[in-house]
Amino acid sequence: MSGTPVIVTWPFVVVAGLFGYLYFQLLSHGRLRFQPTGTIVGATIALVVALFLSVLIHELGHGLAGRIYHLKPHEYVITFFGGHTTFEGGALKPGSRAVISLLGPVANLVLAGLCTLIVAPTLPGFMGTPDTPVQACLVYVAMTNGLIGLFNLIPAAPLDGGGVVEAIVWKISGRRALGEMTAAVCGLVAAAGILFWALLPERGASLDQAMWRVMIALIVGQGAYLALRRALTLKRYEAFSVRQSLIPAIALPHHFTASQGQAALDQATPDTWVVVIDSSGQPEGVIGPSAWRAVPPDQAGTLTLDSVMQVVPRGWGVPASAGGVEALWSLAGPARQTHYLPVVEDSRVVGVLDMQQVRRLVGLPAEPSHDTRGA
Repeated sequence: MSGTPVIVTWPFVVVAGLFGYLYFQLLSHGRLRFQPTGTIVGATIALVVALFLSVLIHELGHGLAGRIYHLKPHEYVITFFGGHTTFEGGALKPGSRAVISLLGPVANLVLAGLCTLIVAPTLPGFMGTPDTPVQACLVYVAMTNGLIGLFNLIPAAPLDGGGVVEAIVWKISGRRALGEMTAAVCGLVAAAGILFWALLPERGASLDQAMWRVMIALIVGQGAYLALRRALTLKRYEAFSVRQSLIPAIALPHHFTASQGQAALDQATPDTWVVVIDSSGQPEGVIGPSAWRAVPPDQAGTLTLDSVMQVVPRGWGVPASAGGVEALWSLAGPARQTHYLPVVEDSRVVGVLDMQQVRRLVGLPAEPSHDTRGA
Protein backbone atom coordinates (compact mmCIF):
# COMPACT_ATOMS: atom_id res chain seq x y z
CA MET A 1 0.00 0.00 0.00
CA SER A 2 3.12 2.19 -0.12
CA GLY A 3 2.44 3.96 3.17
CA THR A 4 -1.15 4.90 2.32
CA PRO A 5 -3.11 4.93 5.62
CA VAL A 6 -6.05 2.60 6.16
CA ILE A 7 -8.77 4.19 8.31
CA VAL A 8 -11.40 1.95 9.90
CA THR A 9 -14.48 3.88 11.06
CA TRP A 10 -16.61 2.76 13.98
CA PRO A 11 -19.72 2.12 11.80
CA PHE A 12 -17.78 -0.67 10.07
CA VAL A 13 -17.32 -2.29 13.47
CA VAL A 14 -21.13 -2.30 13.79
CA VAL A 15 -21.50 -3.89 10.35
CA ALA A 16 -18.79 -6.43 11.18
CA GLY A 17 -20.79 -7.36 14.28
CA LEU A 18 -23.95 -7.82 12.21
CA PHE A 19 -22.14 -9.99 9.71
CA GLY A 20 -20.55 -11.91 12.57
CA TYR A 21 -24.02 -12.70 13.87
CA LEU A 22 -25.13 -13.74 10.37
CA TYR A 23 -22.07 -15.95 9.83
CA PHE A 24 -22.51 -17.60 13.24
CA GLN A 25 -26.15 -18.42 12.46
CA LEU A 26 -25.25 -19.88 9.07
CA LEU A 27 -22.42 -21.99 10.51
CA SER A 28 -24.26 -23.21 13.60
CA HIS A 29 -27.35 -24.26 11.65
CA GLY A 30 -25.50 -25.92 8.79
CA ARG A 31 -23.23 -28.94 8.58
CA LEU A 32 -21.04 -27.41 11.30
CA ARG A 33 -23.81 -27.60 13.90
CA PHE A 34 -22.17 -30.71 15.33
CA GLN A 35 -18.81 -28.93 15.70
CA PRO A 36 -17.79 -27.58 19.14
CA THR A 37 -19.02 -24.04 19.83
CA GLY A 38 -15.42 -22.82 20.06
CA THR A 39 -14.76 -24.06 16.52
CA ILE A 40 -17.83 -22.25 15.20
CA VAL A 41 -16.84 -19.06 17.05
CA GLY A 42 -13.31 -19.30 15.62
CA ALA A 43 -14.68 -19.76 12.09
CA THR A 44 -16.99 -16.77 12.63
CA ILE A 45 -14.07 -14.57 13.72
CA ALA A 46 -12.08 -15.76 10.68
CA LEU A 47 -14.98 -14.78 8.39
CA VAL A 48 -15.30 -11.32 9.97
CA VAL A 49 -11.56 -10.77 9.43
CA ALA A 50 -11.99 -12.02 5.85
CA LEU A 51 -14.83 -9.51 5.40
CA PHE A 52 -12.51 -6.67 6.43
CA LEU A 53 -9.81 -7.95 4.07
CA SER A 54 -12.37 -8.27 1.26
CA VAL A 55 -13.41 -4.62 1.65
CA LEU A 56 -9.75 -3.58 1.85
CA ILE A 57 -8.90 -5.57 -1.30
CA HIS A 58 -11.80 -3.81 -3.02
CA GLU A 59 -10.35 -0.41 -2.10
CA LEU A 60 -6.84 -1.53 -3.05
CA GLY A 61 -8.25 -2.35 -6.48
CA HIS A 62 -9.39 1.27 -6.80
CA GLY A 63 -5.99 2.44 -5.55
CA LEU A 64 -4.10 0.29 -8.05
CA ALA A 65 -6.23 1.61 -10.90
CA GLY A 66 -5.57 5.17 -9.71
CA ARG A 67 -1.82 4.62 -9.80
CA ILE A 68 -2.13 3.53 -13.43
CA TYR A 69 -3.38 7.04 -14.15
CA HIS A 70 -0.77 8.72 -11.90
CA LEU A 71 -3.27 9.33 -9.10
CA LYS A 72 -1.70 8.58 -5.73
CA PRO A 73 -4.08 7.08 -3.13
CA HIS A 74 -4.35 9.46 -0.20
CA GLU A 75 -6.18 7.11 2.18
CA TYR A 76 -8.32 3.98 2.24
CA VAL A 77 -11.39 4.45 4.44
CA ILE A 78 -13.42 1.44 5.61
CA THR A 79 -16.94 2.68 6.34
CA PHE A 80 -20.42 1.51 7.29
CA PHE A 81 -21.22 -0.48 4.18
CA GLY A 82 -17.95 -0.78 2.31
CA GLY A 83 -15.37 1.96 1.93
CA HIS A 84 -13.94 4.63 -0.29
CA THR A 85 -10.53 5.65 -1.60
CA THR A 86 -9.38 9.24 -1.93
CA PHE A 87 -6.65 10.35 -4.33
CA GLU A 88 -4.24 13.23 -4.67
CA GLY A 89 -2.48 14.62 -7.72
CA GLY A 90 -3.56 14.40 -11.34
CA ALA A 91 -7.05 14.86 -12.75
CA LEU A 92 -9.81 12.39 -13.46
CA LYS A 93 -11.03 11.84 -17.02
CA PRO A 94 -14.01 9.75 -18.13
CA GLY A 95 -11.79 6.78 -19.01
CA SER A 96 -9.86 6.80 -15.73
CA ARG A 97 -13.11 7.29 -13.78
CA ALA A 98 -14.59 4.16 -15.36
CA VAL A 99 -11.48 2.01 -14.88
CA ILE A 100 -10.96 3.09 -11.25
CA SER A 101 -14.62 2.33 -10.53
CA LEU A 102 -14.47 -1.11 -12.12
CA LEU A 103 -11.26 -2.42 -10.56
CA GLY A 104 -12.74 -2.50 -7.06
CA PRO A 105 -15.53 -5.00 -7.82
CA VAL A 106 -13.28 -6.86 -10.24
CA ALA A 107 -10.82 -7.47 -7.40
CA ASN A 108 -13.64 -9.00 -5.32
CA LEU A 109 -14.84 -11.17 -8.19
CA VAL A 110 -11.29 -12.44 -8.78
CA LEU A 111 -10.97 -13.32 -5.08
CA ALA A 112 -14.36 -15.06 -5.19
CA GLY A 113 -13.19 -17.06 -8.21
CA LEU A 114 -9.94 -18.10 -6.51
CA CYS A 115 -11.76 -19.28 -3.38
CA THR A 116 -14.22 -21.21 -5.55
CA LEU A 117 -11.41 -22.91 -7.48
CA ILE A 118 -9.80 -23.97 -4.20
CA VAL A 119 -12.85 -25.25 -2.36
CA ALA A 120 -15.16 -26.54 -5.13
CA PRO A 121 -13.22 -29.77 -5.82
CA THR A 122 -13.44 -30.72 -2.11
CA LEU A 123 -17.24 -30.40 -1.88
CA PRO A 124 -20.00 -32.82 -2.86
CA GLY A 125 -21.26 -31.45 -6.15
CA PHE A 126 -20.48 -27.89 -7.24
CA MET A 127 -20.26 -25.69 -4.13
CA GLY A 128 -22.20 -28.24 -2.06
CA THR A 129 -22.69 -27.98 1.69
CA PRO A 130 -19.29 -27.72 3.48
CA ASP A 131 -18.36 -30.25 6.15
CA THR A 132 -15.29 -28.63 7.71
CA PRO A 133 -14.61 -25.14 9.11
CA VAL A 134 -12.01 -24.47 6.40
CA GLN A 135 -14.44 -25.44 3.66
CA ALA A 136 -17.17 -23.31 5.24
CA CYS A 137 -14.90 -20.28 5.47
CA LEU A 138 -13.81 -20.60 1.83
CA VAL A 139 -17.41 -21.01 0.67
CA TYR A 140 -18.63 -17.94 2.56
CA VAL A 141 -15.60 -15.85 1.55
CA ALA A 142 -16.35 -16.76 -2.09
CA MET A 143 -20.03 -15.90 -1.64
CA THR A 144 -19.32 -12.65 0.21
CA ASN A 145 -16.84 -11.42 -2.40
CA GLY A 146 -19.12 -12.47 -5.24
CA LEU A 147 -21.97 -10.49 -3.69
CA ILE A 148 -19.74 -7.46 -3.00
CA GLY A 149 -18.46 -7.51 -6.58
CA LEU A 150 -21.82 -8.00 -8.29
CA PHE A 151 -23.69 -5.60 -5.99
CA ASN A 152 -21.14 -2.84 -6.65
CA LEU A 153 -21.58 -3.27 -10.41
CA ILE A 154 -25.21 -2.12 -10.20
CA PRO A 155 -25.26 1.02 -12.41
CA ALA A 156 -26.29 3.46 -9.69
CA ALA A 157 -24.54 5.87 -7.33
CA PRO A 158 -23.02 5.49 -4.77
CA LEU A 159 -22.01 2.05 -6.09
CA ASP A 160 -19.07 1.57 -8.44
CA GLY A 161 -21.42 0.86 -11.31
CA GLY A 162 -22.67 4.40 -10.81
CA GLY A 163 -19.13 5.58 -11.46
CA VAL A 164 -19.22 3.82 -14.81
CA VAL A 165 -22.59 5.47 -15.64
CA GLU A 166 -21.08 8.82 -14.67
CA ALA A 167 -18.06 8.22 -16.91
CA ILE A 168 -20.19 7.24 -19.92
CA VAL A 169 -22.49 10.27 -19.65
CA TRP A 170 -19.49 12.50 -18.94
CA LYS A 171 -17.74 11.22 -22.08
CA ILE A 172 -20.81 11.72 -24.26
CA SER A 173 -21.87 15.12 -22.92
CA GLY A 174 -18.53 16.56 -21.87
CA ARG A 175 -20.10 17.50 -18.50
CA ARG A 176 -19.10 15.53 -15.43
CA ALA A 177 -21.89 17.09 -13.36
CA LEU A 178 -24.48 15.63 -15.75
CA GLY A 179 -22.81 12.22 -15.39
CA GLU A 180 -22.90 12.42 -11.58
CA MET A 181 -26.51 13.59 -11.66
CA THR A 182 -27.53 10.69 -13.90
CA ALA A 183 -25.79 8.16 -11.63
CA ALA A 184 -27.42 9.74 -8.57
CA VAL A 185 -30.90 9.52 -10.08
CA CYS A 186 -30.22 5.86 -10.95
CA GLY A 187 -29.21 5.37 -7.30
CA LEU A 188 -32.46 6.88 -6.00
CA VAL A 189 -34.45 4.64 -8.36
CA ALA A 190 -32.45 1.59 -7.24
CA ALA A 191 -33.01 2.45 -3.57
CA ALA A 192 -36.76 2.80 -4.17
CA GLY A 193 -36.77 -0.55 -5.97
CA ILE A 194 -34.92 -2.33 -3.14
CA LEU A 195 -37.26 -0.76 -0.57
CA PHE A 196 -40.31 -1.88 -2.56
CA TRP A 197 -38.81 -5.37 -2.72
CA ALA A 198 -38.26 -5.33 1.05
CA LEU A 199 -41.85 -4.30 1.79
CA LEU A 200 -43.44 -6.55 -0.81
CA PRO A 201 -45.14 -9.60 0.77
CA GLU A 202 -43.08 -12.64 -0.20
CA ARG A 203 -43.77 -16.23 0.71
CA GLY A 204 -40.97 -17.71 2.79
CA ALA A 205 -39.22 -14.36 3.39
CA SER A 206 -38.13 -13.82 6.99
CA LEU A 207 -38.17 -10.61 9.00
CA ASP A 208 -34.35 -10.64 9.01
CA GLN A 209 -34.27 -10.68 5.20
CA ALA A 210 -36.71 -7.78 5.02
CA MET A 211 -34.66 -5.76 7.51
CA TRP A 212 -31.45 -6.35 5.53
CA ARG A 213 -33.16 -5.16 2.35
CA VAL A 214 -34.51 -2.06 4.08
CA MET A 215 -31.05 -1.28 5.44
CA ILE A 216 -29.47 -1.69 2.00
CA ALA A 217 -32.17 0.53 0.46
CA LEU A 218 -31.55 3.25 3.04
CA ILE A 219 -27.77 3.11 2.54
CA VAL A 220 -28.04 3.27 -1.25
CA GLY A 221 -30.65 6.02 -1.01
CA GLN A 222 -28.54 8.14 1.33
CA GLY A 223 -25.48 7.69 -0.88
CA ALA A 224 -27.48 8.60 -3.98
CA TYR A 225 -28.85 11.72 -2.28
CA LEU A 226 -25.34 12.84 -1.30
CA ALA A 227 -24.16 12.12 -4.86
CA LEU A 228 -26.98 14.30 -6.19
CA ARG A 229 -25.94 17.15 -3.89
CA ARG A 230 -22.33 16.80 -5.09
CA ALA A 231 -23.54 16.84 -8.69
CA LEU A 232 -25.50 20.06 -8.16
CA THR A 233 -22.44 21.65 -6.53
CA LEU A 234 -20.24 20.49 -9.41
CA LYS A 235 -22.76 21.93 -11.85
CA ARG A 236 -22.24 25.37 -10.28
CA TYR A 237 -18.48 24.89 -10.48
CA GLU A 238 -18.64 23.93 -14.15
CA ALA A 239 -20.78 27.00 -14.91
CA PHE A 240 -18.24 29.39 -13.34
CA SER A 241 -16.75 31.89 -15.80
CA VAL A 242 -14.11 34.51 -15.00
CA ARG A 243 -15.36 36.78 -17.80
CA GLN A 244 -18.92 36.73 -16.46
CA SER A 245 -17.78 37.21 -12.84
CA LEU A 246 -15.23 40.00 -13.19
CA ILE A 247 -15.63 43.63 -12.15
CA PRO A 248 -14.58 46.00 -15.00
CA ALA A 249 -11.24 47.70 -14.36
CA ILE A 250 -8.69 49.96 -15.96
CA ALA A 251 -4.92 49.84 -15.45
CA LEU A 252 -3.11 52.92 -14.13
CA PRO A 253 0.58 53.36 -13.22
CA HIS A 254 1.48 53.38 -9.55
CA HIS A 255 2.95 56.91 -9.66
CA PHE A 256 -0.39 58.48 -10.62
CA THR A 257 -1.95 60.63 -7.92
CA ALA A 258 -5.40 59.90 -6.55
CA SER A 259 -6.82 62.89 -8.42
CA GLN A 260 -5.36 61.61 -11.69
CA GLY A 261 -6.85 58.20 -10.98
CA GLN A 262 -10.29 59.69 -10.28
CA ALA A 263 -10.07 61.72 -13.50
CA ALA A 264 -9.33 58.53 -15.46
CA LEU A 265 -12.27 56.77 -13.80
CA ASP A 266 -14.59 59.60 -14.85
CA GLN A 267 -13.95 58.52 -18.45
CA ALA A 268 -14.75 54.87 -17.71
CA THR A 269 -18.03 53.02 -17.22
CA PRO A 270 -19.73 53.17 -13.77
CA ASP A 271 -18.50 50.77 -11.05
CA THR A 272 -15.11 50.43 -12.74
CA TRP A 273 -12.14 49.57 -10.51
CA VAL A 274 -8.48 50.44 -10.89
CA VAL A 275 -5.66 47.94 -11.16
CA VAL A 276 -2.38 49.60 -10.22
CA ILE A 277 0.59 48.49 -12.33
CA ASP A 278 4.32 48.92 -11.77
CA SER A 279 6.85 50.36 -14.20
CA SER A 280 7.03 47.03 -16.08
CA GLY A 281 3.26 46.85 -16.49
CA GLN A 282 2.70 44.11 -13.89
CA PRO A 283 -0.31 44.41 -11.55
CA GLU A 284 0.62 45.21 -7.96
CA GLY A 285 -2.64 46.36 -6.38
CA VAL A 286 -6.34 47.15 -6.80
CA ILE A 287 -8.51 50.10 -5.80
CA GLY A 288 -12.27 49.87 -5.36
CA PRO A 289 -15.00 52.47 -4.69
CA SER A 290 -14.70 52.53 -0.89
CA ALA A 291 -10.96 53.14 -1.13
CA TRP A 292 -11.61 56.28 -3.23
CA ARG A 293 -14.10 57.54 -0.68
CA ALA A 294 -11.46 57.20 2.05
CA VAL A 295 -9.04 59.57 0.26
CA PRO A 296 -9.10 63.03 1.94
CA PRO A 297 -9.99 65.62 -0.76
CA ASP A 298 -7.15 67.90 0.28
CA GLN A 299 -4.62 65.07 -0.27
CA ALA A 300 -5.95 63.70 -3.57
CA GLY A 301 -3.35 65.69 -5.51
CA THR A 302 -0.41 64.32 -3.52
CA LEU A 303 -1.32 60.74 -2.56
CA THR A 304 -0.09 58.26 -5.15
CA LEU A 305 -2.10 55.20 -6.14
CA ASP A 306 0.35 52.79 -4.49
CA SER A 307 -0.52 54.35 -1.13
CA VAL A 308 -4.26 53.88 -1.70
CA MET A 309 -4.33 50.43 -3.26
CA GLN A 310 -4.78 47.01 -1.68
CA VAL A 311 -1.65 45.08 -2.51
CA VAL A 312 -1.92 41.88 -4.55
CA PRO A 313 1.00 39.52 -5.25
CA ARG A 314 3.03 41.24 -7.95
CA GLY A 315 2.47 39.89 -11.43
CA TRP A 316 -0.57 37.79 -10.61
CA GLY A 317 -3.33 37.82 -13.20
CA VAL A 318 -6.28 35.56 -14.01
CA PRO A 319 -7.02 34.91 -17.71
CA ALA A 320 -10.43 36.30 -18.65
CA SER A 321 -11.09 33.15 -20.69
CA ALA A 322 -10.67 30.83 -17.69
CA GLY A 323 -13.64 29.00 -16.26
CA GLY A 324 -15.01 25.77 -14.87
CA VAL A 325 -13.60 23.47 -12.23
CA GLU A 326 -9.97 23.82 -13.33
CA ALA A 327 -10.17 27.62 -12.99
CA LEU A 328 -11.57 27.31 -9.47
CA TRP A 329 -8.80 24.89 -8.50
CA SER A 330 -6.18 27.33 -9.83
CA LEU A 331 -7.76 30.14 -7.78
CA ALA A 332 -7.75 28.16 -4.53
CA GLY A 333 -4.12 28.99 -3.72
CA PRO A 334 -4.23 32.73 -4.53
CA ALA A 335 -7.55 33.08 -2.68
CA ARG A 336 -5.78 32.21 0.56
CA GLN A 337 -3.45 35.21 0.13
CA THR A 338 -5.64 37.94 -1.32
CA HIS A 339 -9.33 38.79 -1.75
CA TYR A 340 -8.87 40.41 -5.16
CA LEU A 341 -7.11 39.29 -8.34
CA PRO A 342 -6.53 41.26 -11.56
CA VAL A 343 -8.07 39.77 -14.70
CA VAL A 344 -6.06 40.00 -17.91
CA GLU A 345 -6.68 39.34 -21.58
CA ASP A 346 -3.97 39.52 -24.23
CA SER A 347 -1.59 41.00 -21.59
CA ARG A 348 -4.11 43.78 -20.93
CA VAL A 349 -5.93 44.35 -17.64
CA VAL A 350 -9.70 44.08 -18.15
CA GLY A 351 -11.07 43.58 -14.66
CA VAL A 352 -10.83 42.46 -11.06
CA LEU A 353 -12.04 39.20 -9.58
CA ASP A 354 -13.56 39.50 -6.10
CA MET A 355 -12.84 36.13 -4.46
CA GLN A 356 -15.63 36.61 -1.89
CA GLN A 357 -18.09 37.08 -4.72
CA VAL A 358 -16.72 33.97 -6.46
CA ARG A 359 -17.27 31.94 -3.31
CA ARG A 360 -20.88 33.13 -3.16
CA LEU A 361 -21.45 32.31 -6.82
CA VAL A 362 -20.35 28.68 -6.38
CA GLY A 363 -22.15 28.27 -3.08
CA LEU A 364 -19.21 28.41 -0.66
CA PRO A 365 -19.31 30.35 2.63
CA ALA A 366 -17.49 33.68 2.58
CA GLU A 367 -14.20 33.99 4.42
CA PRO A 368 -13.55 36.86 6.87
CA SER A 369 -11.96 39.86 5.22
CA HIS A 370 -8.73 41.17 6.73
CA ASP A 371 -8.17 44.15 4.45
CA THR A 372 -11.08 45.95 2.78
CA ARG A 373 -9.27 48.91 1.29
CA GLY A 374 -9.92 47.53 -2.20
CA ALA A 375 -13.67 47.16 -1.63
